[in-house]
Amino acid sequence: MSKLQNWRIEKRNELTEGEKARIKELEALSLKPENLHNYCFLSGELNADPKLPCFYLGYEGERLVAFLTVFFPGWEEGELNAFTHPDYRKKGCFTALFREAASDLQRSGVGRLVLCTEPESVGGQLARRFPQVEFLRSELRMQHLPQTVSPLAPGLEVVPLREENKERYAELCESALQKADAVLHSSDRDGFLLLEGETPVGVFDLEYDGSTIFLCSVRVDPEKRRKGLGSEIVRCALREGLRQDLPVILDVDLDNNPALSLYRKLGFSTVFQVDYFALPF
Repeated sequence: MSKLQNWRIEKRNELTEGEKARIKELEALSLKPENLHNYCFLSGELNADPKLPCFYLGYEGERLVAFLTVFFPGWEEGELNAFTHPDYRKKGCFTALFREAASDLQRSGVGRLVLCTEPESVGGQLARRFPQVEFLRSELRMQHLPQTVSPLAPGLEVVPLREENKERYAELCESALQKADAVLHSSDRDGFLLLEGETPVGVFDLEYDGSTIFLCSVRVDPEKRRKGLGSEIVRCALREGLRQDLPVILDVDLDNNPALSLYRKLGFSTVFQVDYFALPF
């Protein structure tokens, strides 16, 4: 339980614009002292069940002092990202939010909880020393600034995700149709299919926040891999970045050497690292 006198938790599956603004303000105040970069994703549209709570807001009186978000596109695991105002640390805020979220997620059937934290942060250092926490993996956030990109290779075409092609998109994305529907109706994400002739051979998503374009959900038909299609997908994102004069970002596992090599060859550079730890319920 939090040590604060007027502590309360509000749970949401969708945030108002006012709540988003307060969260971003708190986030900036919380991350700045440690020079951190891993900002939260403030949409639950792509969660396995968008109706379940995924945002936990901790208030001291009327002041927002802590925040936790959960991203669970499948039921295997829920990724947690959280932060607390520097003046309210060591008062039990994160513990209270975590326990509330863990209780909800366990009842809902999520398999495990995963904490996302930067290695140099206070949270990252504590997580590595906690005996019940299991280190899982590290990811790099990489960035590519706008610059001229070669055109799409002959015989290839990119088409947007639509009702008529969402089944093939879901198949290539190795996900349920629910994910395709969520992307199709998302306010800040677009899905695309890469065609070779008339045959879909790859998929990818672009997510927009006004300052960057995030390339995600990249998949290539297993029978078409090692033929340069992954590079073509990345270049599609880079052309959109150039068109909008915005940097393109992506996440890649630190141990995925082939992907790292490809992204570096295409001009991406590392911005920061995120470590993932499995937490006990």
